[in-house]
Amino acid sequence: MLVHILSDITGLFPGVLTWISGSVHLYENQVKPALEQLERTPRQLPKLGIEWSAPQKELIENGRKNGFTSGEITRLVSEMDFDGYIGLSGYNPNFLSAFPLCHSSIAELAMSTNFSCEPD
Repeated sequence: MLVHILSDITGLFPGVLTWISGSVHLYENQVKPALEQLERTPRQLPKLGIEWSAPQKELIENGRKNGFTSGEITRLVSEMDFDGYIGLSGYNPNFLSAFPLCHSSIAELAMSTNFSCEPD
């Protein structure tokens, strides 16, 4: 969605967003549900609609003519009301698999103490 928001602001065609993380991993008890997800038949993607307020539209048009500063793009994205400006149509999600949120040794620790691996 971020790629589409940025492309809408800049007037460019959405492409690829490259994201790098320092710690992406699966625990042993998460491998089976992850493989189930990868085996699913992809469904048609939903349509994304973005509506900007009048002041935001003015800032976008000015930026497209004169160039954007990174601060202007940051401000536009941070001030978005996602309930009011962004909508999905044709969203047809697959069912959710039971996907454990923590490693089994952490789960065992959680059962023996007051420790929790899930957010409150």
